[in-house]
Amino acid sequence: MNIFLTGVNRGLGFEIAKSAIDKGHTVIGAVRQFADKKLVRALDENRIILYEGDITNELFIKQVADDLQEKQICIDILINNAAVLVGREQTIEQLSMEDFKHTLDVNLVAPIQITKHFLKLMPENSGVIINISSEAGSITNAYGGDFSYAISKAALNMFTKQMKALTNEHNYTVYAIHPGWMKTDMGGGLAPLQPSESARAILSIALGDKKSLTIRFLLIMKVLR
Repeated sequence: MNIFLTGVNRGLGFEIAKSAIDKGHTVIGAVRQFADKKLVRALDENRIILYEGDITNELFIKQVADDLQEKQICIDILINNAAVLVGREQTIEQLSMEDFKHTLDVNLVAPIQITKHFLKLMPENSGVIINISSEAGSITNAYGGDFSYAISKAALNMFTKQMKALTNEHNYTVYAIHPGWMKTDMGGGLAPLQPSESARAILSIALGDKKSLTIRFLLIMKVLR
């Protein structure tokens, strides 16, 4: 299968790519700079295709989608993983609106425009879309902090719900998944999970293994049949 994955150069994204390649799948990803291509040395470079550019730039996303279409490369699984978390200690009075807008661009706008341009590359009866969300985006359990991140993830959950409703007629499978608290640059060293654990579960879900939908890897948006 062909998997398009953002945030492929580190953390959870790198581990998803590694798991996918180890299982014989092809990973297609975007990196901001080809200096990040060093990740290829740790993987099978025959099974990874990288594009250099900014995923918040819609023109870049369209160019990638058009190039894949021209090469007749379909996308079986789309995983919107890339995200930023900034201003953790900021109160609402201190909130940087520049950081807020940047967070929305990466965590929300990018997944929307990637989905917009990549749907044409996905098989109608078996395509899978996974948005990596967070329980920080839960409205029921909202807390007074991480304003930019939490709001972006709550909005991403809504987009996931909308996409499932919209694509029912095409039989896409659409998820928003909270991957757990992981030892990554974002999660920090105190996190109980290794990103490789979450990566394996997310890939299993993408490949249709519902047994991976455990309490540890909380499915925020269930697929509506």
